[in-house]
Amino acid sequence: MKFPAGIPAVLVFCSLIAGARFTGTATGAGWKGLPIVPQFTKPAVAKLAREVAASRSVGHRPAVFMKVGDSNTEMAGVLYGLGCERAKLPGRGRLRATVRRYNRVQLPTDLSLEGCGHVTSFSRRSNAVRSGTWSTWSMTQSDLYDGSSWEVAPDCLPQETPLACEARTIKPVFALVMTGTNDIPWDQAFGIDPGSETQERIRSLVRSIRGLGSVPVLSTLPPVIGSGTTENRINRVNAGIAAVAKEEKVPLINLWRGLTSPGMLNNGLSADGLHLSSFPHDEPVISPVADIFSDSVVFSKDALRYGANRRNLIYLQTLAKLDKTVRGLATIDSIVFPLR
Repeated sequence: MKFPAGIPAVLVFCSLIAGARFTGTATGAGWKGLPIVPQFTKPAVAKLAREVAASRSVGHRPAVFMKVGDSNTEMAGVLYGLGCERAKLPGRGRLRATVRRYNRVQLPTDLSLEGCGHVTSFSRRSNAVRSGTWSTWSMTQSDLYDGSSWEVAPDCLPQETPLACEARTIKPVFALVMTGTNDIPWDQAFGIDPGSETQERIRSLVRSIRGLGSVPVLSTLPPVIGSGTTENRINRVNAGIAAVAKEEKVPLINLWRGLTSPGMLNNGLSADGLHLSSFPHDEPVISPVADIFSDSVVFSKDALRYGANRRNLIYLQTLAKLDKTVRGLATIDSIVFPLR
């Protein structure tokens, strides 16, 4: 199902999940033990190499990726700082080559955040990322959101989807996808059993990304702090995302596992229990505030207890692993970084 356009841009998550009855079950709990950074079998390596080669054959650029997601990707502490500040990488200096690689290609400046004018894959505010949106939002034509908070860049064609516009504009080889949290309240609002359509939606998104010439990389969702019902729903959606990753042979980042590791503060979430925390802030930082870009790329033991910082490092490690797997360009650091 695709949710209809014209509904309010902000839907308060907690108000919709409170007191609701959950009729499904969280199946396939084995996803919780999957690696944080994608691991590849020999057949998976061959498939990834073929997909990257096919992407490059249609003009997509190897040092470019696009972001697909909602507020937990649009917020100022996620990835942007890697494009406009120098990352502090104690003990992980080899990842600096990955930072340089994905900062080589300057991207159009039509989508940028105030205070971060150097626009690359890290620091571009993707057309396919908007707060409050659901998993299939980026596949809905752009002109339905004209003048709303979900409006896309002026260069997007009227009947082009945000996803297609971003792919056409920046020609990325990889698409880093993390979406589905907002499907839970949207489903409830429309009388759908939350999580029951996750696989259909994510599968459609994966195939759309491939059809546009890019290679999808999926991520499990962060936990949400609330009732047991909320936890069950997130688990069910994550099980669906993991199932699609296995079925479609898509690299999977298990962010949920990274954020629920021992030593994390509040499971990597800010005080609202929904958005990723950014070092050293307790409240969610959606729009830029002083020092957010530099703070978000501090990877000290203390900083890595915050969700956005931890995610930024995991994504850097994933990009390094993808590069190494396909072309042997970089050496990936261990995904184990003690928090004690």
